[in-house]
Amino acid sequence: MLNWLVIVSSVFVIILLFYTVKYIVSLLHLDSSEFTKNTQIIVKFKEDVCEETQLEIHHKDKCTILDHNNELNFQVLHSKKDINTLIKVYNKLEEVEYAEPNYMLKAFYTTLNDPLFAYQYGPQKVQAPDAWDVMTINGNIKIAIIDTGVQLNHPELAVKLWPGYNFVEGNLNPNDGNGHGTHVAGIAGMTPSASIIPVRVLDNIGNGTLINIANANTYSTNAGAKVINLSLRSSQGSVTDPCSISTWDYVLNSMHNIDSLTLSFTFYK
Repeated sequence: MLNWLVIVSSVFVIILLFYTVKYIVSLLHLDSSEFTKNTQIIVKFKEDVCEETQLEIHHKDKCTILDHNNELNFQVLHSKKDINTLIKVYNKLEEVEYAEPNYMLKAFYTTLNDPLFAYQYGPQKVQAPDAWDVMTINGNIKIAIIDTGVQLNHPELAVKLWPGYNFVEGNLNPNDGNGHGTHVAGIAGMTPSASIIPVRVLDNIGNGTLINIANANTYSTNAGAKVINLSLRSSQGSVTDPCSISTWDYVLNSMHNIDSLTLSFTFYK
């Protein structure tokens, strides 16, 4: 009887350990699953490929066009096929410059150990008052905050805000439902005369797609931004496909016609 009790107890412990480990592993791989659940890819055709040929390729691979950025000339496609396989198919075509997932990016947060964080540590940290004694920038400088939006009625920021855009919901209300973008705008707001263009690309959880970020970049440059701030991280650190570099190429290429533009870009994998 004792032997049976030991055997049953051992089996129970093994089963418990199995499901505990499985649960922990699922938590550790939560971010990477965002890619496998994705049903969208970004495709850019070579310049000499006509629209008719592009449509024929999409039809053959059962893809539908969700969005087309005319300025940067890339398309966002939806398909029920396996995304990994579909990307390989498109990248093998002579007509295609590159194809890659419409990655999900997240707002990047840093952990601060300054005990005076709640009391506006930032200006003192960067010695902003000393800088203001030397020079303040002119009022023509627009800073685009591409993030979770900005609190539009914030008492210290409201007077600095230009009209912006909400790419998450596709409207003209880029109000912040997370707080990250407002925090970033507050740092940018230390410059006395500069104004802010609020651009919402991340939802209330802090997640946003690569396509919205790329579109927000061209929107910001067209709106006259001289400084663009992005503070993002990606869970796709294991992706080694060089096509992912092309994505950031087309984000940056939208800036080459601007006389003077500064990109403040923090990207973590």
